[in-house]
Amino acid sequence: MKQILKEIINPVKFVKHVYKSVTYRMVRLVDGYRDRRICGRSLTKQYGTNIKGGNAYSGTCYWTLEMVFADSTFTESDSLVDIGCGQGRLFAFLIEQQFPGRMTGIEYHAATAEIARSWTARYPEKKIRIIEGDAFKQDYDEYTVFYYFNSFAPPYFRKFVELLESQLTHPVRFYYMSDQVCWKMLKDRPGWKMQYRRACHKKYGLCMWGSVQHYSLWTYSPLK
Repeated sequence: MKQILKEIINPVKFVKHVYKSVTYRMVRLVDGYRDRRICGRSLTKQYGTNIKGGNAYSGTCYWTLEMVFADSTFTESDSLVDIGCGQGRLFAFLIEQQFPGRMTGIEYHAATAEIARSWTARYPEKKIRIIEGDAFKQDYDEYTVFYYFNSFAPPYFRKFVELLESQLTHPVRFYYMSDQVCWKMLKDRPGWKMQYRRACHKKYGLCMWGSVQHYSLWTYSPLK
């Protein structure tokens, strides 16, 4: 409230605040429209978390996903996993993009996992699997593509990376959205290589996020 009052006193900051708030809501309206067209329901609701080491859930907006995967190609042999998939926004986007491989989501929160499971059942030919459970108790060696939207606090992210390194026996791609807190943990880590790191905030003059976010693509090759 104090911050808002300061912005009201400063006209320029107030206008920026209103612009950011209004356009952010407009982007969520567009997301909701695309959700309903693909999933039959909106996936825009955000959730907090009471999971130790976990971050609150917020689905990646479609325009951001278009940027994250703009330069990517996939084959039928690819197997993608979304760590902390929430309601499954990534799968809606990949269905729209005709992703040819297998898709799996891991979600700890039972009610949220059920939302993803219920609407993805509309696409049995895609064979989308939703695993309700602890991401630290899964076997990841079957996957070739990882999507990670800042699901864990830094100490738990490090543990998750160590888990992957202990399991993987083949090279993988790791798409890291909202990486600004932990990307440096991978920067000098043996076996990991950053392909690119980019910023995203606005599209068509509308705010996709409340502040500038970064995403990066990494490859990991197990050490011999």
